Amino acid sequence: MPLYPDIEDVLLKRVIAEVDSGPGCMNVEMLAHMRIRGLHIVPGLPTTGMAQETNQNYGPFKGQYRNNLHLLVTERFEKKKTINVNDPPLFVFGGEDPETGIELDDTFNKSFSEANCLSAWRKCGAVPLTRRPMNGPTIQHKVVMNDDQTVNSVIDPHGNKLMQLEVSNHMACDFLLDDCT
Repeated sequence: MPLYPDIEDVLLKRVIAEVDSGPGCMNVEMLAHMRIRGLHIVPGLPTTGMAQETNQNYGPFKGQYRNNLHLLVTERFEKKKTINVNDPPLFVFGGEDPETGIELDDTFNKSFSEANCLSAWRKCGAVPLTRRPMNGPTIQHKVVMNDDQTVNSVIDPHGNKLMQLEVSNHMACDFLLDDCT
């Protein structure tokens, strides 16, 4: 493991890597091999950005980057100057544009500051390590049935969709089981 040459399965030498929830993350032999060496794989939640820490910072980053780009393009256009290959660092790290004198914000350090990263990590349950994303309203749902066996969509508005998924899942499993016997 070239990134962590001193990794071991001992206190203060273990590495935790959060990965997406793809099927390769469930290869038990691979997971065991990595854990013995000190690399602990933590699968992320499927189909949600709630637990993707860095995504929390990219929204503000993209917004400020676009603001810097718009400001620079506008100023350069007024002075009949063009954007060139050396300009992207200005959009990202800010500073004074030598062509126009306009001052651009430091997008990277604003978006990925220690405070913003810690805030994003806290929202995602990464620092401190918690199950916070699992409690989000877009993650867990329950099908609540009324007395007349209809789905109660007041308690959980996603109940009907969940019931449709449940019925489809049962149909697919039944089909596969019938086909195998």
